[in-house]
Amino acid sequence: MNPEKKNKLAIYALIIIGIVGVLVSGYLLYGHYVEEGSTICDINSKISCSLVNSSIFSELFNVPVALLGMFWFLVFLYLVWKSATKDNISANRLYYWVILGLFFIIYMIYGEYALKAICPACTLVHLLIIVSFFLVRILPRNKIQLAVLIKDSIKFISILLLLVAAIFLFFNYPHLQENHDNLAKCLTNNGAVMYSSYLCSHCQDQKELFGDSLKFIAEIECHPDGPNSQYQLCIEKNITATPTWVIERNGQEIKRNVGLMSLEELSSWGECSLG
Repeated sequence: MNPEKKNKLAIYALIIIGIVGVLVSGYLLYGHYVEEGSTICDINSKISCSLVNSSIFSELFNVPVALLGMFWFLVFLYLVWKSATKDNISANRLYYWVILGLFFIIYMIYGEYALKAICPACTLVHLLIIVSFFLVRILPRNKIQLAVLIKDSIKFISILLLLVAAIFLFFNYPHLQENHDNLAKCLTNNGAVMYSSYLCSHCQDQKELFGDSLKFIAEIECHPDGPNSQYQLCIEKNITATPTWVIERNGQEIKRNVGLMSLEELSSWGECSLG
């Protein structure tokens, strides 16, 4: 196969990889905000997208990793398009962008190892990036040092950094924390208990809604390796996902809700006043 045709096929394959990557990342982003067990790639307790996608490893400084993945694939598609126009310096940028993606894979694999679970959709993303690495090596690149490439890419890098900074600022914008002591005390007085896991990102989000008032919430740790774990109790209570809110009175379950709730939803569900 002549080099020209080989390069063209590599470009087509990379475009397909980029499009599939954006779609899968978008699906994972959607899955990050739905209840565990609500996505089609939840097979069992060990092979589950939502288990991994709702863990603490699914966010990086409060930013969903799936959103960062979508951003990575969008930039990837832009660089592939630029490389298709015989822009060799973009091919160099693409090469190092894919290498950055390989490092990101290491982070996600570590997360799956810590959770002792596999996310099929995440694995597909990993494979897409790995395959793209070998395809990118086919494209013609200028043989220049990395330092020179960085110097020639200052504008490109600056735009990337500004976009990334905007994403992180959006998800970490400081806000005033209101006092929710009355709501927290009312929920506990009404028999509400929050079953959570220290590896669950939605549990962390739920706790952050209460702020300092969290100390008045009755909380039970369900992960076997978590601090003060009551794993056996969680099994007895049939807790299959976290966070799960349960109201019990006189040893009898009155109601339960699986998943993250806003304070407004909690006040209505727990028959409490938000103020």
